[in-house]
Amino acid sequence: MEDLLFKGIKGFFRTLSILPFKALYPMSKALAYRLSKVPWSRKRVAVENLRASFPELDQGFVEDLYRKVVAHFLAVALEMAHLEFSPPERLRAYYTVEGKDLVLKAFEGKRGLLLLTGHMGNWELLNLAFALEFTISLPFKAFVVARRLDNPVAERWIRDIRTRFGTGVIDKQNAMRQILRSLRANCAVGILLDQNVDWYQGVFVRFLGRWACTNKGMAQIALKTGAPVIPAFAIRTNSGYKVGFHEPLNLVDTGRFEWDTEENTQLFTSVLEQKIRAHPEQWLWFHRRWKTRQAWPIGEGKGAE
Repeated sequence: MEDLLFKGIKGFFRTLSILPFKALYPMSKALAYRLSKVPWSRKRVAVENLRASFPELDQGFVEDLYRKVVAHFLAVALEMAHLEFSPPERLRAYYTVEGKDLVLKAFEGKRGLLLLTGHMGNWELLNLAFALEFTISLPFKAFVVARRLDNPVAERWIRDIRTRFGTGVIDKQNAMRQILRSLRANCAVGILLDQNVDWYQGVFVRFLGRWACTNKGMAQIALKTGAPVIPAFAIRTNSGYKVGFHEPLNLVDTGRFEWDTEENTQLFTSVLEQKIRAHPEQWLWFHRRWKTRQAWPIGEGKGAE
């Protein structure tokens, strides 16, 4: 049964890939007006997140922004057909690249590099673009850290796409050892740092005006290894996507490991927030990002407003 479902998904997206890439977003915008009216639990989560993050916006603007969010992520879902089936030369036509020299310079340090990103724009396209630019024609391998999907058919399908051009996937559960091994081999490791974690996995930092429990592993790894941290995003533009690699971040390193871990996690989160505020319609507001805050076991301090 799983094989039949898998083949069915592949067949559907192969058919969908016939549609021009640039037609998918306009089509999604047309559909979003009705889809944004559909009442479902994640709509409530998204709207509440938008209201809390942009308290200056009135209800009409929030609803308009939510509709744009729906349009963007519907298009992202449809674009997966091209990520799966378009040949490399066609995929390269869907994006432009900025900051490629920064990545090459970081590799010269022989410590690997950490790519800081989030569920922003089209992160799956970012993964494939990195492989096309640095793995296929250059000797630099990349890994992405990802949670295994609960549905085995969906997991098999998305893994096929992510590994299409040589990228490896590191299971988010107990990922530390493989991340360190990859950095020692001078590979790039992409980490999406914008999801909620339990209090014992992270630290509380400010994010979009509220305390958010954020995974501290990336900051710990960067401090221990000296691997440069490069923010990277694939942002939708009028002509496709702009894949941008930014200057390596200047980490806080006072020698107080726990303090530095918290400060750098805040630094990373602030970079993500800046990008989200610039393109709010392209972030995954459906996620319960601030869920853990109420469960913080200490009554005072960062867990309490």
